[in-house]
Amino acid sequence: MKSIVIKMIRSYQNTKELFHVNLRVTKKDSVYLYFLLESQEGICFYSTINESISDPLFREIEIYSTIEYMDDVNNLITNLKNEIDIETLFSRVVIDNPDIKLK
Repeated sequence: MKSIVIKMIRSYQNTKELFHVNLRVTKKDSVYLYFLLESQEGICFYSTINESISDPLFREIEIYSTIEYMDDVNNLITNLKNEIDIETLFSRVVIDNPDIKLK
């Protein structure tokens, strides 16, 4: 496991690429989505888009992962679409802050 983490860190250090996806789910389903993302033990990090917090019905959730976990995150979302209503607002690869210097 440690070698996989080291490989991912080196890949990120070389490319600074991240997978970025924004989802829209009902407020009641957002709790389930948060739970499932937490249970995946580090494949991604996420946050609720602040502007969506005032919406009484929906939440927009921003998810980032390293490129190595892009397929896993996509598979999780695809499988969840069989259980809850999820709208993918966008899905893309982005370059993280180029000013970040990793040792």
